[in-house]
Amino acid sequence: MSATAVWVRRYGAMIRNAWLVDLQYRAAILLWILWGVTEPAIALGIWWGVAGTGSVAGYARADFARYFFAMMLVNQLTIAWDSWYLDRWIREGELNYRMARPLHPAHEAVADNLAYKARSGSVILAVWLLVAIFWPAVRLPAEPGRWAL
Repeated sequence: MSATAVWVRRYGAMIRNAWLVDLQYRAAILLWILWGVTEPAIALGIWWGVAGTGSVAGYARADFARYFFAMMLVNQLTIAWDSWYLDRWIREGELNYRMARPLHPAHEAVADNLAYKARSGSVILAVWLLVAIFWPAVRLPAEPGRWAL
């Protein structure tokens, strides 16, 4: 078995483990995702009202809608809990036994992060797609020039 295949298996196992551990905290994760949707939605409502029927600095209401929906997804995909994990591991003495494992603790943190991003990003993306069905303002334009960036 190649070294790449070994690492893929290791990360697959760690991501599955992180996913199952996080399932124990469904309510907390639901609250985090709700806040990830609510905060930009409130800002969108404010800017939607400011724009009224016109535009603000050349941005129309639909531009604000697409921006804040994209912000929801980007926020979920760029957040990292690693500093909180490391802090807890140090304070509670968990870093000791993690350092004794065959894998560096950073790999566990990366796997936890990937599992969280896959779960929360997919929920935000599903919400965006569902809203886009009923609200055309959040649909992304299919202009090739915009996607080339």
